[in-house]
Amino acid sequence: MPGRLPGGPGAGTGSSRSPQDGSAAHARAGAGALLSTAGGATPPAGLGGPARGSAPAPSPASAATAGPATTRVGGGAVPPSAPPVAPGADWVDGAEERFAAQVARAHQHARDLESLRDEVDALRGAATSPRGEVDVLVDARGRLVRLRLAERAYALRPASLARLVEDTVRAAVASAERAALALVEARCGADASITAAVRADLSAATTLA
Repeated sequence: MPGRLPGGPGAGTGSSRSPQDGSAAHARAGAGALLSTAGGATPPAGLGGPARGSAPAPSPASAATAGPATTRVGGGAVPPSAPPVAPGADWVDGAEERFAAQVARAHQHARDLESLRDEVDALRGAATSPRGEVDVLVDARGRLVRLRLAERAYALRPASLARLVEDTVRAAVASAERAALALVEARCGADASITAAVRADLSAATTLA
């Protein structure tokens, strides 16, 4: 029939709807959608706004200031997970303290070595010839500190006396070296690198002698 749209809203009710009415409805819907997206304004009723009784959509400003979302599991709120920590952050946080501790240990090690050197320098090595003609005292570096000759030493031939003095000095130096090595082992340990260095020096000196 003229004035009806088959299957339209007025079908079977005796009412009719003109094309102008449909165009006006589409225009109102488009205007409502435009207003709802421009600045978050709520369009007037009948222009595509929210249905009556429904909650208004949050504005962009309120969404930006809202806190982090939580997930509800079994009726309880689960807070959002903490932001990931960058690799090595813990190491960087304590780097200053570790560096200060290393510097302090290095200074203490230097003081310990200085004290050890003073103790070694104070060592002495003594030796006496088999018959007592020569008595020798040397320091830790093998330098002659004292030389004593008994009366009977003058009865020896000069060459024999010279050889006896040399042998006695050598024995005194060996005694000082043994005392130095024992002191370093006691302070630093038998397996310490400084103990190995002292031992190597003594071996080389013995070989040269």
